Amino acid sequence: APCPVPFAHPCPVVPGSMPRLFKGQTLHVVEEHQLVPQLVKEVTDAAKAAINAKGSFSLCVARPVISALKDLSPEALDWSKVSVFFTGELLGANKAYTEALEAFCKKCGIQGVYYPIMRPLFSTGSGLPAFAVKEAAAAYDALLRNHPAIDNSGKVPAFDLVLLGLGEDGHIGSLRPESQEIRSKGEVMLSICQPGKNEIAASMDLMCAAKKAIVVATGSPKKDALRQALSKVHGPFDCPAGLVKAQSTSWFVDKAAFGDFDRTCTLHGGLPSMLPMERIEELKETARKLCAPGKGFLAADESAGPWLRAGHAEAAQIPDVIENRAAYRSLCFSTP
Repeated sequence: APCPVPFAHPCPVVPGSMPRLFKGQTLHVVEEHQLVPQLVKEVTDAAKAAINAKGSFSLCVARPVISALKDLSPEALDWSKVSVFFTGELLGANKAYTEALEAFCKKCGIQGVYYPIMRPLFSTGSGLPAFAVKEAAAAYDALLRNHPAIDNSGKVPAFDLVLLGLGEDGHIGSLRPESQEIRSKGEVMLSICQPGKNEIAASMDLMCAAKKAIVVATGSPKKDALRQALSKVHGPFDCPAGLVKAQSTSWFVDKAAFGDFDRTCTLHGGLPSMLPMERIEELKETARKLCAPGKGFLAADESAGPWLRAGHAEAAQIPDVIENRAAYRSLCFSTP
C-alpha cells in the first residue's frame, strides 16, 4: 500500500502536492545547492554501513550523476574496500570510467574501478558488430556474478548502491521508453548496439535487486518525467524510471524539477498526471469556464429512454424509440 513520503529539510512543500510512493521509497526535495552535499552524504553513509557489515561496498553509477560525487572525502572511510561499476558505459570510449577516475576515484584511492572488457580488435569502440557488444555485456555479467563485493545470494547480483539519473523522457540508466532493453526479463547486463552508440547497461532486474537505489532529477526539463514516474500512472514500458523499486529507493530532486508537481498527481492519480503541465493548465481553464455561473455541460449520448430516469409514472408511457430520444435531446438544447 502507498505510504506518506518523508521529505528532506529544509524545504517547504505544499501538503496537497506531495506524491505518495510505495513502501520502501522516499522522496527528498532539496535546493539546488544542497543536492551534491546530500548525495555525497548518502554515498558515504551507505559505504560506511556496508563496510562495517561485510567489509566491502559495491557502487554502480550512471554517467550523468558521476560529477555529483566530486566532493567525496578521502578521509571519510577506507576507500580501498570500495568497488565501482557502471551502467550505460560507452564501449571503447569508457567515458563514465574516465570521469569517475577524475571526479573521485583517484583522489579517494579507489582501485576497484571496472569498465567493460572488449577484444583488442574492437577496443576503439567504433563500428562494433553486435556480437562484440553482446560479448562485452556477457563479460561484465560474469564479473558481477563473481565479484566478492557484490551479494550473489539471489538470482540477480545485488549492488549495495545504484546511483541513477532521470532522463527527460523518463529513461533511466540507458533504458529507454518502449525499448527492447526495458522489456527484457531475466538478464543482468544488456547490450545496446546502435549506430554511433555501442554500450552496455544494467537491466531493470539488476537495478531492482540492489539493496539501495538513488534516483536523481534536476532542472525544470525533468518535471514531466518526474511527475509521471512518481505518480505511478504509466504503462509497463513507457516510463522506465517509474519501474525502479530496489529494496530501498530514494529520489533526490531539486525544486526546479519538483516545483510544478500538481495536486492532480495525488488527488486524481489518473491521466492528468501523465500530461505536460501546460496541457493540465489548459484543461483547468476549460473546467473553470464550464463551472462559471450560468454555464454547464449536458450529457447528450444515445442512451435508452433518458426520460425514464425522471421517476415519473407518466414517463414510462412514452415509447423508447429513436425519434423520441432525438426529440428529447432537441428539447434539452432548445429550452431557454
